[in-house]
Order: sequence, then structure tokens, then C-alpha cells
Amino acid sequence: MKRVIKASHQSDRLVNLLAKTDDGWKYVFKGIPESKAEAIWKAGFATGQNNFSIETDEDIRIREMNQKTLRGRE
Repeated sequence: MKRVIKASHQSDRLVNLLAKTDDGWKYVFKGIPESKAEAIWKAGFATGQNNFSIETDEDIRIREMNQKTLRGRE
């Protein structure tokens, strides 16, 4: 019998983890594996109030494109 072990998060991409503060969103970690960021994000629900956000490269690109679009409308 062949045993197959599925590796979780084999291609773990790097993401940024942000926390919501009174001054807005602040970086907690930059360039950490997505699985680690997800674990922290999920742990935030244990407090009853999750103030964490995960930011990917795609999120950054979309935000920059939106800012360029809005600048063109002014």
C-alpha cells in the first residue's frame, strides 16, 4: 500500500500582516509566510474582536491602481 502525505501550504507565498490601531492600519509583519499570517489572523477571533488584516501583492497592486484611477478623476 502506498502512503501519500499531502503537504499543506507547499507554495506558501509571502504576505504582510497589519493590525488596526487608533491611528489606522499599521504593519505588524512584512513578508511572512501566508500560513503563519492566517494562524495569527484566526487567533484574533479568539479575542472576540479581530483587528488583523492580511495583505498580498495583488492587494497592493489593486490599491495602487485604484489610487491612480481616483487621481485621474480629480
